Amino acid sequence: MAAPKIKGSMDQLNEWLKGNSIHYKAGCVPDLSCCVSGIETPFHEKERFVKAVKNNEVEVVREMMNTFLVRFKDVHGDFLESNGYNA
Repeated sequence: MAAPKIKGSMDQLNEWLKGNSIHYKAGCVPDLSCCVSGIETPFHEKERFVKAVKNNEVEVVREMMNTFLVRFKDVHGDFLESNGYNA
């Protein structure tokens, strides 16, 4: 089966919501799962994030991005530290 055609960031988000983490041009999906393994974001979080983006709910998007970054750090903190990041 061929990979879905991504025409823009909303297509990327919709595919991520379906479980397809696809890197688009210079942008990762919000949880970075298109480029790193071990990230498991529950569907309800993805759904909430996509809805917030569509409704321009900036504070919800910001809060959820922080959640995704904390989860990334929990899974890949050793990578961050070995590359000089002290988040």
